[in-house]
Amino acid sequence: MRVTNVFPASGTYSLRIGAGDFNGINPIFGFVEQTLTTVPGQIYNLTFSYGEYLCCTEDPTNQFDAFKVLVDGNQVYSDSNFFAVQHGLNLSQGFYQPVNLSFTAASISTTLEFDGFNVLNDVALDNIDVEALPEPGTLSLLGGALLAVSLLARRRTAN
Repeated sequence: MRVTNVFPASGTYSLRIGAGDFNGINPIFGFVEQTLTTVPGQIYNLTFSYGEYLCCTEDPTNQFDAFKVLVDGNQVYSDSNFFAVQHGLNLSQGFYQPVNLSFTAASISTTLEFDGFNVLNDVALDNIDVEALPEPGTLSLLGGALLAVSLLARRRTAN
C-alpha cells in the first residue's frame, strides 16, 4: 500500500493497494481498513472511486485484477478484470470508476475494508466519503416542525 500523487482522481493524492511487482511473478494482495464510530441502525452512504494504473507496455488483456469492499467483514461490492479489459482506459487517461452504496450500521463501530489484487500494477482508491443519511422519522419531524412554525406565522399575520 502506498500514497502517491500519480494520477489521482481529484486533488493531489490517491491510495494504491494490491500493487504487483511489475513482472507478474510476485503478485500482491493488499488492503486498507478503518473502524468508524457509528450509530446502530443508522444508514450510511459510502462513496469512493477506484481504478488501475497501467504501467509501461503491459498487455491489459493478460492480467487479473480483483477489488472488493467489506463492511464488518461482509462483502458489499466487488469487481474483477476491470478497466483495462472492460474500458480500454487507465488512470493515466483519467479513468476512475465512481461507486455509491449504502449500509446500515449494526453497532457503535463499523469496520470498512478495501481489498485489492492486481498481478502487474496498482489498484487505486480515491475520494472515499462516509456520511450518515437522515432517518425518515427525522425528516418527518423536521417537516412537521416547519409546517407548525409556518402556520403560527400565518396566524399571527392574520390577526
